[in-house]
Amino acid sequence: MKKNVLLIFMILAVFNFLSACSRENQIESSSETGVFSVSEDGGENADKFFPALNQIENWVKEGEIVGAEMLVIENSEIVVHEAYGWKDKEEGKPMVKDTIFRIRSMTKPFIATSILMLAEEGRLDLSDPVSKYLHSFSNDSSSSVRIEHLLTHTGGFSQPGFPRDYETYKSLREAVDDIGTHGPQFHPGTRYIYSDGGVAVLGAVIAEVSGMPLEDYIQKMILEPLEMNDTYCFLTEDKDIRDRISATYYRDGKEFVKYWDSSMPQSVDYFRASGGMYSTPLDYAKFLYMWMNNGMVDSKEYLSEQSILNALTPGSLNGSYGYLWEIDNSFGHGGSDGTIAFALPDEDIMVLYFTQSRSTHTAEVVKSMILKEFGKRESPDYTRFEVAEVDYYDDYIGRYQNTLVEIEITSNGKDLLVKTADSSNQIFIPASKNFFSHEILDIQLSFTRDSSGEITGLIIYQKGERIEATKIE
Repeated sequence: MKKNVLLIFMILAVFNFLSACSRENQIESSSETGVFSVSEDGGENADKFFPALNQIENWVKEGEIVGAEMLVIENSEIVVHEAYGWKDKEEGKPMVKDTIFRIRSMTKPFIATSILMLAEEGRLDLSDPVSKYLHSFSNDSSSSVRIEHLLTHTGGFSQPGFPRDYETYKSLREAVDDIGTHGPQFHPGTRYIYSDGGVAVLGAVIAEVSGMPLEDYIQKMILEPLEMNDTYCFLTEDKDIRDRISATYYRDGKEFVKYWDSSMPQSVDYFRASGGMYSTPLDYAKFLYMWMNNGMVDSKEYLSEQSILNALTPGSLNGSYGYLWEIDNSFGHGGSDGTIAFALPDEDIMVLYFTQSRSTHTAEVVKSMILKEFGKRESPDYTRFEVAEVDYYDDYIGRYQNTLVEIEITSNGKDLLVKTADSSNQIFIPASKNFFSHEILDIQLSFTRDSSGEITGLIIYQKGERIEATKIE
């Protein structure tokens, strides 16, 4: 299986309109939500979603993604629900509404919800050290790690944060005990580092405090009460359900290669907390709605309004992240296979875009386009720095590398073209002599030089993170 890497780039391409054969045009749903109804007129903001919908169609036509499902809910009414492309291209299965996707890191908000539920019951406190519940953290290295550190990715653990490949462990607890024994790489509370391992630790805390397996707690306390009947923590044996699960693809050069489908086992035998759930856009919308509705659904309180407020307040070390939620002018979370869900509470709108095409960042582009339509786009606008020298870009061209990703930089003579091994070229425009900005997304690059002026590396700025890579040729 292709290993996860940090993939930070996505190109916004403008192409021709896709033929109707890859799209279902009628808004309908096979699921009873108990919460949402179908809009008869498409909602008052229907035109604001057309650019993103047309872009998704074009991406399928031009091979930028294999397939996708898009759902928009406004004022509790379904105003957009479309399917595009292929669920399994090799098998000739078109994408249909209510397809089940691997939602990967969109699992993390379920972990935050579970922790907050236990905190409201008085069974734990966010300021508690993890060692209060897990003996493996009772050592000089790990004893200062607190629950709130892990909720905000400030526990000091790297990404992915497991001492060895998480696929080699037999259980969540075995993996977490190994994490605790080895300890964090940095002092807790001093820096933000997105870490799957840190979230796995929270999962083990939930299991310890609740007295039941993590997946059982989520099922009992969240999925069943919200009637999320199409959401799973494990790959089910039910053939009818497995047939609804989309195949998953990664980019190999210009082509997408299928690397997993539901005829295969899942990668690990345990629920790893940081990822691993399966869901549909409509089912996930029920969960997102609970959060957007201050913890209430149908007069049942899942979380207090104060817990919601605390969780959706950005942390001091990253202004774009709260308690396992991504926060800007919206809140939500994405998954590494291409899924994203986000809410605009001021507009009473939720947007869910699920694709199974890794390494494209189309999810971030869809989000950026919709935020722009509502005047909430988070990306700063930079004025193009006019380049006079013919050889201006020569110094920047080359390959750059860190432990997670290798980046190739070329130029079209006007801009920098930046790509990873399995992503398409991304356009970065010059904003100053040594500073470049992505043409669409809130991602910037600067370059480091030695005392003689030779470029030695680059720095990537994205969502409050500062990622460095060394020039290797």
